[in-house]
Amino acid sequence: MPTVTSLAIFKELTTPISISGLAEKLALNNSTISTAVSSLIIEGLAVKQRNGKKVIVKRSDTLHAHSLEKILKEYPGLPVKNLFSYSSMEILSVLTHPHNITDIAAMTGLNRHTSSTTLLNLSKYGIVLKKNGKYSLNQRHRHIVNFIGNYWSYIANQRLRDITEDTIILWQRGPEFLFKAQGDLDHNNEPDRIHPTATTVFSGFDLGLMATTRYYFYSKRQLTVEDFNLDTLFHF
Repeated sequence: MPTVTSLAIFKELTTPISISGLAEKLALNNSTISTAVSSLIIEGLAVKQRNGKKVIVKRSDTLHAHSLEKILKEYPGLPVKNLFSYSSMEILSVLTHPHNITDIAAMTGLNRHTSSTTLLNLSKYGIVLKKNGKYSLNQRHRHIVNFIGNYWSYIANQRLRDITEDTIILWQRGPEFLFKAQGDLDHNNEPDRIHPTATTVFSGFDLGLMATTRYYFYSKRQLTVEDFNLDTLFHF
């Protein structure tokens, strides 16, 4: 997630600027700036380019970078460091539809206390609305809604790029997504988060398939029987 320092840097990137220029503006050392800039690049919010002998940093042209830029312009008093905490980003990703706190905790993998505290904080700024015991994103904050969707879409595609080629995302909700790939995933760098699902699990029961397409669910939480059933039904 974007850190306080990286967000401060993003605010300064109204025009391209060097690492030393950022260090001078923010009164931080070059090493701290370089680390934060690397984080912004990974998050898809900034890019580096060479200008002669200097390396210049500028805002990325990604959809979520544009959304963040609009958030900073439209809501200058909004404490964005609270908005982009880990728990906030997880919770906001599931609030495209109204949910009660029990559902939110289950879908995000966060405990009820963390979920409740985060929702209360987001509600203070009108980002989250509560009605009939259910929470939802305030659609008036359209740039925040856009940022959340575009951010997680970018992250999902980056993760797939690191896993294997020839993959397509079929469904996504925040950091979780269902995707298909050509052939089995024999090697990946996140074995605890990539779960074979739908017809892909048939091979474990000696049910061979002629099709080479395999389906996987990316999630940090342990999947339930209901998850596997729903994912299987998704394909029929």
